[in-house]
Amino acid sequence: MLRDANLILKLSAKQTMQVAQELFENGLITYHRTDSTRVSDAGLRVAREYLGEDFVGREWGEGGAHECIRPTRAVDRDNLQRLVQEGVIIAEGLSWQHFALYDLIFRRFMASQCKPFTVRVRKYVIEYDGRSVEEERVVDAKGRAYELYKSVWVRKEIPTGKFSVKAEVREVPRVLPLTQSEIIQMMKERGIGRPSTYATIVDRLFARNYVNEKYGRVIPTRLGINVFHYLSRNYGKFVSEKRTRDLESRMDAVERGELDYFRALQELYEEIKEI
Repeated sequence: MLRDANLILKLSAKQTMQVAQELFENGLITYHRTDSTRVSDAGLRVAREYLGEDFVGREWGEGGAHECIRPTRAVDRDNLQRLVQEGVIIAEGLSWQHFALYDLIFRRFMASQCKPFTVRVRKYVIEYDGRSVEEERVVDAKGRAYELYKSVWVRKEIPTGKFSVKAEVREVPRVLPLTQSEIIQMMKERGIGRPSTYATIVDRLFARNYVNEKYGRVIPTRLGINVFHYLSRNYGKFVSEKRTRDLESRMDAVERGELDYFRALQELYEEIKEI
């Protein structure tokens, strides 16, 4: 949700969590501070009601305190706006951002419960200047799931034959600064933070002036760079990604009853006394 809202709706992580909180408080979506993929029986009923013959139903995982982020009714964005305007559904303070995020959640969830859609793929061999490259592209996609959520990039077919073209050579940076969406994805992949803290972590970087945003990409400030080097040089053992993963694995072990919380705190205290 955080990644798609940033990529598609251009909302920051902080804005997305605030809008999602208000959708949740108005009873329009399920609990949003989770990355669970489990779908409850109630969620399956909502999907079946909306999709009809296109419904197949997938539960994706089991257990856990929460289920996936999903709409609570079989009501799409347009009907939701109408029902709110008519007073059938009581929801206060909804803006375009609320309806846009609701639409994103609704479409993706419903697409996940649809029959598979079909795609047509073309593979091309392009020869130029004594070189040869292959390109594969999706040129057509059909099905309710694709109509709801454009999860593949459908592109025009390339005309076949011989052509004279003008080539433009460009120099691009080897590595671009990350977007908020990419930072959140990286945190998830590296085991840093939790679904409930991703947005808070990113927001804290902005609040402390460690980073700013330009053209949708997060740029470190001089202050942020200096703080990073100072902490790495003096307290590298305590601020590394490995350290963060280790702390979170200990918390998980305490939660599962595999590690005594007092022993965990004692170990941490002894380690911190080294400073």
